[in-house]
Amino acid sequence: ISLFLAGMLVRLSPRSISPPWWCVVVAWAVFPLARELEITYPLILLAVFLTSFAIAFRTPAVLHHPTGSFDLSYGIYIYAYPAQQLLAQAGVRSPLVMLLASVAILVPLGLASQLLLERPALRLKPRRPPPPALEVTDTGENRAATA
Repeated sequence: ISLFLAGMLVRLSPRSISPPWWCVVVAWAVFPLARELEITYPLILLAVFLTSFAIAFRTPAVLHHPTGSFDLSYGIYIYAYPAQQLLAQAGVRSPLVMLLASVAILVPLGLASQLLLERPALRLKPRRPPPPALEVTDTGENRAATA
């Protein structure tokens, strides 16, 4: 929730907040030290926050859609929690192993979801709204229904 709230605050700011790359490097470089100081969780949140916003605001626009017309985000979003819970049940405890295994599992799942579920479902969606229904009055005139 903290990353979501941080993202909301950034979105509400009048100008984009883009951390310099050196902040990202420092946050990840001191991560091993954080384990010794027992501040791993706050530091990982900070590192992920800085990395996310540096990628969002500092990378070239061409890198913002690396999959072209495929939108993997919804499939990854839907399957992330169950997949990570299965990994945890299987005994994965290392955050790095969890991250790498999650990416290895979720990118193909997101692609399969896009190709097999989302695109076929979107083809069923009407392209434009249907015209309003016509109502026949006593005089025989056709008027748009206002119900």
